[in-house]
Amino acid sequence: PADVIAFKQKRDACERWMDEEGTDADRKKEIADGISENCTGTDAALAALKEKHAGEIDVQRALAQYDSDIE
Repeated sequence: PADVIAFKQKRDACERWMDEEGTDADRKKEIADGISENCTGTDAALAALKEKHAGEIDVQRALAQYDSDIE
């Protein structure tokens, strides 16, 4: 479903930003902005998608790879 694809794209970007290391103030700000833009609200979105698609095994498998508490 489109909502799950959109979530996965945003959450994957979030996780990439969280793996980054800031070497100077500018880079640290860029990383903080990336995390804020891509991570905020994803814990709630994940929970909502799991509930919305509760009967869809493939969707549940796709969402199972994500930690429910990343924020």
